[in-house]
Amino acid sequence: MNQCKPTRREVITGIAGAAGAAMFGCQTGHSTYSATHHHAASSVNWRLGLDTYTLHRSLSAKDPALKRSLWSVLETLGDYGLSGVQIDPSHFPGDDEATLSRLRSIVEPHGHYVEFGMGGWDVQRLRERIVLTSRFGGRAVRTFFGGELTPPEKIKEWMGYALPAMKEAGKIAADHNIAIAIENHGDVTGPQLRAFLEDVDHPSVGCCFDTGNALFVKEDPIECAKVLAPFTLSMHLKNWTMRFREDGHPVWEEKPLLSGTVPMRKVLRIIADEKPDLYVALETPVRDSDNETETVEREWRHYKVCTAQAVQLVNELGADA
Repeated sequence: MNQCKPTRREVITGIAGAAGAAMFGCQTGHSTYSATHHHAASSVNWRLGLDTYTLHRSLSAKDPALKRSLWSVLETLGDYGLSGVQIDPSHFPGDDEATLSRLRSIVEPHGHYVEFGMGGWDVQRLRERIVLTSRFGGRAVRTFFGGELTPPEKIKEWMGYALPAMKEAGKIAADHNIAIAIENHGDVTGPQLRAFLEDVDHPSVGCCFDTGNALFVKEDPIECAKVLAPFTLSMHLKNWTMRFREDGHPVWEEKPLLSGTVPMRKVLRIIADEKPDLYVALETPVRDSDNETETVEREWRHYKVCTAQAVQLVNELGADA
């Protein structure tokens, strides 16, 4: 029997599989098995789900005739070939037991995974979200430092505050078998986030790698993927184009997964080579227009196109393995 101590990379890979399996009461065995065994076999077994921010305009529509409920979206995940969801905090329906029971009753019969979104690094808020996520059988909490408009000096300051907080939150997450995935949210580069995660040095704390957000900080998505792949516990799948105004303000435009600036197949192969078992959430928002009806209709068209392409891309990864 191999008595060698697992590396941090092996442990941080295994926590994602262990947390996901716990949602369905599965036995995973040693936490390094998922990473080392499947990687050696070169198989790719990604779980493709939906980040509800993809349908934010529908879920928050002012016109009652246009507004969709979270429940209706969850009921149709399987119709689009999806098997999980990352719920944006603005769409979360409530933390009372009746609501959480309803959530479980929808996702558990289908074996769907669930992740919960939030922002920030306050330990108490993280504790509350971790406990809440464990109550409804979720596998991970996604968070971030700031956003694409946050000044770099402020991000640096916040990351200093976040470091001891994430060390503590990692212990809380481990106690509840939950992963914490910090997103590159248009606020940090890949090397910045990797250095932070190396300093945190906890197997329950990793990265939610967003395929498109490197463009906010004028970073090559391929290079960002190479840097963050070993630490990725969850992923946002999107493509778009990016331009910058004279004042430096970034302006994005939604694009289908196979037609934006991000070289999607190359980026996904980099991640898959490191993480053959991964939870991936389609997050493909659209820009608002002055016409809410037009925005919502365009959002749903974009969702359908991107979902079909996401399924295609994930199937290609499996076929190429």
